[in-house]
Amino acid sequence: MNNEYLILDEAPCLSINNPDCDACCVEVDSDGDGYICPSCGTFWGYSCGDGEAGELLEEWAGEVPEGPRVSNGDAWLVARFRGEERVAEAERVNAMRDRKAES
Repeated sequence: MNNEYLILDEAPCLSINNPDCDACCVEVDSDGDGYICPSCGTFWGYSCGDGEAGELLEEWAGEVPEGPRVSNGDAWLVARFRGEERVAEAERVNAMRDRKAES
C-alpha cells in the first residue's frame, strides 16, 4: 500500500456527487469495500452517505501515514504533489499558516 498519505487532523467528509474527498478535493478510488482517498487514505464504506466523515488511515488500517501533516483546510493545496515535492509544498503551506497565525 502507498503510505505517503497526508496526515490530517480529522477525517474528511465524502461528497457522493463525484465522489470525492472534501479535504483533498480529489476523486476517491473504489476498493471493492468502499471508497478510499488516494491522497490522505481516508476510507468510507459504501453505506456512507453524502457529507459523512470517513475513517482516517490509522483508524481503519492501523497504519500511521508517512506523508506530511497538513490541516484539513490546506490538504487540497498539497494533494496533487508526490514524494519530495509533496513534503516541500506541505512545509511551505504550514509556514504560511504559521506566519498568518503570528500576525
